[in-house]
Amino acid sequence: MQKLWIASAPTGWQEGLSLLTEDLHFTLDPAGLPLTAELSDHLAVRFDGAAAVISCREKAHFFRGAALLLHALAQGKPAFYLEETPGFERTGAMFDVSRNAVLRPESVRLLLRKMACMGLNAAMLYTEDTYEIPGYPYFGYMRGAYTAQELKDLDDYADALGIELIPCIQTLGHLKNALRWSKMQPLADTASVLLCDDEEVYRFIEAAVASITGCLRSKKIHVGMDEAMDLGLGNHLRKHGYEDGFSIIRRHLDRVMEILRRHGLRPMMWSDMYFRLASASGHYYDLDGAVPQSVIDAAPKDMDLVYWDYYHEDEGFYKEYIQRHKEFPGRVIFAGGLWTWSTLTVHNGHAFRTSIPALRQCREQGVDEVYATVWGDDGAECSQIASLLGLQLYAEYTFASDVSMELLKDRFAACTGEDMDAFLALSRMDVLDAAPGDPLPPDESYATRELLYTDPLLDLYAENYKAYDLRDHYRKLAGELAAYAAQSPSCAVIFRAASVLAELMADKCVIARNLRSAYAAKDRETLERLAKTDLPALIRKTEALRAAWRELWFTFNKPFGYELLDVRFGGIAARLETAAVRVTDYLEGRVPGIEELEAEHLPMDSVYYWSGAISASTTIG
Repeated sequence: MQKLWIASAPTGWQEGLSLLTEDLHFTLDPAGLPLTAELSDHLAVRFDGAAAVISCREKAHFFRGAALLLHALAQGKPAFYLEETPGFERTGAMFDVSRNAVLRPESVRLLLRKMACMGLNAAMLYTEDTYEIPGYPYFGYMRGAYTAQELKDLDDYADALGIELIPCIQTLGHLKNALRWSKMQPLADTASVLLCDDEEVYRFIEAAVASITGCLRSKKIHVGMDEAMDLGLGNHLRKHGYEDGFSIIRRHLDRVMEILRRHGLRPMMWSDMYFRLASASGHYYDLDGAVPQSVIDAAPKDMDLVYWDYYHEDEGFYKEYIQRHKEFPGRVIFAGGLWTWSTLTVHNGHAFRTSIPALRQCREQGVDEVYATVWGDDGAECSQIASLLGLQLYAEYTFASDVSMELLKDRFAACTGEDMDAFLALSRMDVLDAAPGDPLPPDESYATRELLYTDPLLDLYAENYKAYDLRDHYRKLAGELAAYAAQSPSCAVIFRAASVLAELMADKCVIARNLRSAYAAKDRETLERLAKTDLPALIRKTEALRAAWRELWFTFNKPFGYELLDVRFGGIAARLETAAVRVTDYLEGRVPGIEELEAEHLPMDSVYYWSGAISASTTIG
């Protein structure tokens, strides 16, 4: 193990470095290699064979330099020199801790350490209702909300690593979990949107701001305000009559700004409501929509706008939209997506194809603050730790305008100790080989979720996937992922769970097809085998998946929220059992036929939510 000794460094830098000894596999020892840290506008790492010097402007960059130095030493390089110039003042990550999964504090510390090794210097925990507000006991009730002490401890830890932990809350929409309770409903306009112009709402927002900022030293705050598409159309409409959204949000923003200024904060908010209200279709990315100049002129000068975009792949669109954001008086901040949502693994392909052109344009257009968002939409089935490769991508584009995959692989190994190929294998769960007659294969589709949750008797996605050799795809992937699990230093549980998923999918993806074909052919022998052998075996594999995902969840997350995944995975097993019962009843003459297997199949749209893959029926209404 490499030994280092800090010969000279700014105050506090050695203490932060000591937190990284296990991650970077070194010890601090007076007999070790002398390392000097000095301040500079750029990052330079020099090793002459006898001593090392890291020049940089801040702590997080020093830790990146240390990671690259130690990687070079481990490779046996006799001398080493690297120079990089940061293209952004601030590069960070936003971790969603509001969609079922609340990261354990030790998991946040793990991510913070990996981020520091990459040179990232900002982080947010996206908390809709997963923090405490004194006087509001139903806010975050049974959701695993962070205590004030947990947040204070995480803030101290982040600060030691040179990372600014920025509070991130909601002050308009996305509060459905909190507003569902009767005690909170007086604050509601609609199911998820606060009642603007109501004094109790502003007392609540003041309490929220005071609570979260009292835990964190940063004077920045993200106040959300996105996707409130039904703003003014619920209780506000009944109380005040119809009013255009621009007027409502302008007054609301003025009141929120009064609170934020009183607390001495520099706020940021998502920009989409400005653009949605200007669009005839209500879309964020409507190139035909134009925000009225009067609205732009009225926007607060001390409110930064966060342009979020997880979808576009051409630099031209990012250039256009960054320029439109620059028309507002506040600073422009960019947020891209690492595609951890609505998937069980991670979609690195989407993340790369959308983030690379965005980051290039941010550098070119002078946007100096960027964030990688790690969302957990629809249940947070994907571990947020699987975002590490995407975070490395943001780090590399912070320190260079162009990054090769070879360089990314090397830096990922240096900063995390992980293998890039393993994380790319996770992404292949939903990348299917081209079907006969298809010009292009589906790329990072929702295939695994659709096929995992689809009912074995109804088989809603039969038409969509009938031409694919899914069994071979999943079998090969299961073996690869199991091998990566054996090699991963800190993410083995992620690869183990993914391997179990692929093993299940290799059989689950064909069971419905086999049931239907055997039933159509009146092949009683095959139907009996399916009912007595194949379906029970698949139930056991489903239980193995549930156990694997339970281990994954409890390794990194607080327990709250996992109960919903138990319901989902348990539901798969229950329907497999029912399928076996239905087939047996048919074979033994208790029913004349199996109506589900006789129903016509039609092509289906992809589904964003797991419930859409299960059934054509609904419990709504």
